[in-house]
Amino acid sequence: MGVELKNIFLAFGLSALFLALVVFYFFWNLYRQQRKFRDLQFQKINAEITATEMERNRLSTELHNDIAPTLASVKMRLGLIKNQPPDLINDLDNALNNTIVQIRGIMQELTPLTIYELPFQDILKQYIDSLKLKELIQIEFKDETDFILKSEKNNQVFRIIQEIIQNTVKHANAKTLKIQLLKDNKFLLIRTADDGIGYDFEKIKSANKLGLGLLGIFSRVEYINGTIISPDNISKGTKYNIRIPI
Repeated sequence: MGVELKNIFLAFGLSALFLALVVFYFFWNLYRQQRKFRDLQFQKINAEITATEMERNRLSTELHNDIAPTLASVKMRLGLIKNQPPDLINDLDNALNNTIVQIRGIMQELTPLTIYELPFQDILKQYIDSLKLKELIQIEFKDETDFILKSEKNNQVFRIIQEIIQNTVKHANAKTLKIQLLKDNKFLLIRTADDGIGYDFEKIKSANKLGLGLLGIFSRVEYINGTIISPDNISKGTKYNIRIPI
């Protein structure tokens, strides 16, 4: 009887061990699949951001090398036209001037020429000053940092804040936007807040209405190993707390 009982316990133990191995293999395989999916997602984000930057640079180069000089040439030749009503010449001249200014603004927005040479903090100040939106929205910028990021991360941080500013101007109906940069040990903290209409993140996400602006912000933060916190339901104003390793 003792031998039989011993054999039963042995069989039970072996069965339990086998079951434990099966469960372990299942969870280990699940973890491996999730990690593989995560790696593929990161590679996809990496490829999308790289492609976006290349396209920005291409468009900026074409505007700078082709379209802008052509318009400048047209403007110069326009001044040589004789025997035309002065009002017509002035109207055409003003239209060309406005177009040239707009193209220069687009070029700066796509690829600031000094983005890889100056800290993003300085480029950001220049960008805010160039917007000239005081009648539409007041942007309060406060910088309490004293470090320089590597070129790629420097570029991505600028793009993140640039996208937040553009989203606020286009969609928030806000009067003020506050941007604060802080240093917390080895992290850069970005805090933004506006007094606009806000939005329900989960609602627009479930409705598949996430715009490229929001997707760009979250993707870029993830790309540089940062974290972003924004209330799910923002009924008044939009706030972002972004934490990025320096």
